[in-house]
Parts: sequence; C-alpha cells; structure tokens
Amino acid sequence: VALAMNTGCDQEGGGDQNAVLTQLVPQGKVPASRIAEAFRRLFTIRVRLGMFDPPTYVQYNYLANDTSVVQSPQHVQLARYVARESIVMYRNDRATLPLNPATVKKVAVIGPGAARKLYLLGNYNGFPTEIVSVTQGISNALNFTPAATATASSCTFEQNTEYWIPYQEADMPARSAQECCDICSTSLGCTMFTYHNGWCYFKPSEGQIRRTVGATSGKCNNPAKNPRVLYAPGCLTIHCEDQSFFPEALDAAKAADAIVLVLGIDQSIEAEGTDRTSLDLPGQQVNLLKAIRAAAPGKPLIGVLIHGGTFTLHGAENYFDALLDAWYPGMQGGDAVADVIFGAYAPAGRTAVTWYNDISDLPTMANMDMYDFKGRTYRFFNG
Repeated sequence: VALAMNTGCDQEGGGDQNAVLTQLVPQGKVPASRIAEAFRRLFTIRVRLGMFDPPTYVQYNYLANDTSVVQSPQHVQLARYVARESIVMYRNDRATLPLNPATVKKVAVIGPGAARKLYLLGNYNGFPTEIVSVTQGISNALNFTPAATATASSCTFEQNTEYWIPYQEADMPARSAQECCDICSTSLGCTMFTYHNGWCYFKPSEGQIRRTVGATSGKCNNPAKNPRVLYAPGCLTIHCEDQSFFPEALDAAKAADAIVLVLGIDQSIEAEGTDRTSLDLPGQQVNLLKAIRAAAPGKPLIGVLIHGGTFTLHGAENYFDALLDAWYPGMQGGDAVADVIFGAYAPAGRTAVTWYNDISDLPTMANMDMYDFKGRTYRFFNG
C-alpha cells in the first residue's frame, strides 16, 4: 500500500485500505502530504463532475441515451469505425475475402453467437438501444433490413413460462414482454424468446419449458427473414455441449455459396469472478467447424472470433479459408464484420495479446515474476 501511494496511485480499485493508511502515516511510510494530494485530486474530479451540485445544475444529467446525443448518427458511425479498426485478419487463403455480394447469392451464418446482440459488448458497458449482430450485419450488407417495428399481434405469449437453456446469457434489456417481442421480431435469427426481470433472452429452441413466475416466453409469428441469409446456431449456447443442432447448420452450409462461422466465448465463461479452466474453444465448437468443412468442402469458409481472452486453436485455424478476429466489437460489431467480409473496409488491426499453442506453455499462476521465467507476454515468452 505504501509503495502504491508513494508512486502516485490515488485510489485503490476495491476494498478498504483506510485502516492500513492510518497506520502507515504515523510510521512515516506514507507522508501526510501524499494523502492530502490524493484527496485533492480525487475530489477535484468529483467537483468538476457536479457530484456535489443539485442534479438540475449538472449538464451531464441532460445527455439522453437516445439518438439525439449518446446514440446520435455520428456516434453510431464512430462505433462502427472503431470496431472495423480493431478487426484482425489472421488468414485469407486464395483471396477468399472480400466476398462479392453480386455473385454470392446465399450466405450461411452459423454459430451459437452469430445472432446474439449483447454478446458483442463484452462487459463493463452501457446498453445501446440497438445492437447489430453478425447475422444482421451480413443481412444488411446484402441489402435487406427487417421492419423497424412489430405489431402487438406479432408474438404468441406464454405467461409464467420460461424456455430454459443452461448457461444462456441475456441478449438485450427490455421493459416488457412486448418490447422483447418487438426486438426479437426484427432481429434476424430470433424466432422465440423469454422475457424475465427486465431482460430479453433470444431462444434457438424452447429448451426445457419451465414454470417461472414473472417470466413470459413467446414465439414470433412473423420473424424477420432474409432469403439470402441462412442462419443456424449450430449449438444452443456458447458452451456448445452437444451436436443436436449440427444437422440444421450442415444443411445451411450445403445450401449456401459461402459460409460465415462465428465462434468464441462470452461472459458466462470469462468475466470478473469467472476464471477459465481451459484455453480451448468451448464444448463442440471445433467439432462444429470440422463438420461444416467436411459437409461443404469446396465452399468459402470464413471464421469470425468473438471474445476477450485468446484460445489454443490446436490447428483449427487451418480449416478456415479466411479468419477474422473481431474481439468484443460493440454495438456496431455486425456491420463492421460485414464491412470486412464484403470489402467495404480492408482490415489492418493487430492482436494486442499473445496466442499460445497449449496451456502447458503458460507458467504456473503462483509465479508472477515476469522477469524470472519464460513469461506470459510476447516480450518474455520463449515458446
């Protein structure tokens, strides 16, 4: 604590070090002037933010989270620009990309995260009113946009019912089951949903039908469709625990001129307080890739990775003709990925982290001295 304070750290990110500081000052390990400096700098920021003023005096309280300010066209365009700038291309064999939308008539978009929205945000984020999934982005690039609104009769509701699927993360915040219906009806790839506690969960199937007081599930009577986009999840969730949804994905791959396969992980696997026990892609994801390659051997297969932490691919990258890394691309992620796939943008991102061949390449977590062993980053790794 003394070292951190004396080298300029004003605030600890969690916990309570006040008791320690009260001991360190009398001991002469931290000067009282340093405490005063930290206090002054921290509270200067709070004063400038208006935290001690009446709410009506603070201009930031009038910034609406809508298209007028926070989600203005300029800001949405900036989100798309940042997402495109972050995309890394790891391979592009035989100039697979860009695809030509004039000659590629049908695209299969496959993967448990391909049609999900909130998945693209990662964590520690706000919640946009509109998020473009990879499936929707591909559809947009092929000049198809679903209706902006759904009618009140567009869904069949089941009260106090949950379509329960283990490990499934929410897709969008919603204020009602009807709003969840509206979101699902205009989201390519969503045909049914569960609304519960302010969240909308897109469902690739009914899963296990459970009675859950306060939950409302529904099916879209007129879900958005694009005849040029063949969507199939391949797996129920990112965990991809079995192959029961493989046949639909393989049929889509066979019927398409090109295939976009979205793989990766989400916040049920990597998050603060949720450590990964493996660097491999979850469950049957790699087997899904191999099955698609075998089912459609001559068709362009483009991989899109959505994630924060990296994977041990064990050669899985070689099954793709082209491989893009989108990380967690944010609210405009789907359009940004489509921009790269169809040639509206040439990717020039660079990976900022080290990809390991195997978890055995990593040193033990108990040893945190970066300079005394092979190390965890490209600066010190000798593998």
